[in-house]
Amino acid sequence: MTNKHNMRIIVWILLILSMLSLVSAIAGNNIVSEVREFTVNNLPIVRLVAPVNNTKWTSSFNINFRYNVSDAGDTLQNCSLYINDVWNASNESVIVQNQNLTINISLANGNYNWSVHCFDSYGSEGISETYNLTVEYLFLSINVVDALIDFGVCIPESGTGSWFDSNDTSKNGTGPGFCSGLSYPQNFTVENDGNMNANVTIQTDGLDLTGGTNPELWFATQNSTLRPGCFDGLKQSWVNFTDVDTEFVACEGLNSSDSYDRFWTFLRVFAPSDSEAGERNVTITFIAKAYD
Repeated sequence: MTNKHNMRIIVWILLILSMLSLVSAIAGNNIVSEVREFTVNNLPIVRLVAPVNNTKWTSSFNINFRYNVSDAGDTLQNCSLYINDVWNASNESVIVQNQNLTINISLANGNYNWSVHCFDSYGSEGISETYNLTVEYLFLSINVVDALIDFGVCIPESGTGSWFDSNDTSKNGTGPGFCSGLSYPQNFTVENDGNMNANVTIQTDGLDLTGGTNPELWFATQNSTLRPGCFDGLKQSWVNFTDVDTEFVACEGLNSSDSYDRFWTFLRVFAPSDSEAGERNVTITFIAKAYD
C-alpha cells in the first residue's frame, strides 16, 4: 500500500470521526428540555354606579359611593375610594363580584373627583374611571347657648308693681323692687350653627308669668360683639309679647360664616303689686328661617 492510499484512509476516517462528533453534539442538545408554566391574569374591572358623574349633592354631608367590580377567575382582595386622587377609605365588607358595593364617607361643601381602586389576589390593580362631584348642602340650625334666665326671688313694690330687666344689675338686691338673682346681666345667647345666614324669630307660650293684674313680658336683642352678627332687624328697644301666637323678628341675617354668629336676647318682666307668691316660668322659642 502506497502513502497515497494511506492518506486517503486517514482523511476518510477523520471525516467520519468529525461527522460522528457533530451528530453526537446535535443529539445531546435535543435530549435536554425544560417545561415552563405561566398564567394569564385579568385585571379587576371596576365600574362606578353612584353618584353619577357631575352630580350636585345637596341632601347632606354624608355620601354613599357605590360601585361594582369583576375579575374573571381571580379573588378580589380589597377596594379603596380615592377622593381627588388621594386614598380616603377602604371597603370593610366582603367583596362580592358583580354586586353593588358601598363606601360611606362625609365631605364638606366643595368640588371633588372620585374613583375606586381594586386589587385581586395576584396583586393586580384595577382602576375605575373618574367622576366629578359637587357637595352643596345648605341647612339651617340655631342653638341657644345660654338657655336660662333666672331672675331669682323678686318682690314687686306695693301699690305700683315693679319692672325687672335681665340686663339691669341695679335691680339686684332684696326687698320691694328688687330680684335676688340679677347679680350679672342674664340673656339668651342665640348662635347660628348652620351654614347659611338665618332670620330668627321669637315667640312665647304664654304671658301669665307672675299672676296678678296685667303682668307683662318684653324682650330686646342686640349683637354680642362690636361687629354685627345680625345684619338687620335687631329689636334693641323693648318689645312687648302681646299675642302668644305672634312671632316677632329678633334678628335678620344672622351670620353663619365665622365666629360673629351670635346675638343676645334680654327679658323684661312687669310684676303687678297683687302678684301671688310662687314660682312662675315661661318658655321662649327661637325659630330659624332662610335669610333672603
